[in-house]
Amino acid sequence: MNSTTWHSLDRGKVTLKKACKDFGDILGADPSVVETAMDQAQRSLRPNISLVQIIRDIKASNPDLKLYVMSNISRASLLQHLRG
Repeated sequence: MNSTTWHSLDRGKVTLKKACKDFGDILGADPSVVETAMDQAQRSLRPNISLVQIIRDIKASNPDLKLYVMSNISRASLLQHLRG
């Protein structure tokens, strides 16, 4: 989605529950259906283990090196994924 709500969710400015309500309003769907779909989408994500290892190796080769890694996953979704 490309909407103010989506951008706000990515930035952590609204909760997932609020975003799902807004998405439901936009799509004409029940917010619980949207929330289930969002949850299923998040559960499908898998870390790229080889990329993570490369980043660790680069960092280990030069501890003073500053790395900035970007992703298209929101902070809340990442934390949820890391918690399992």
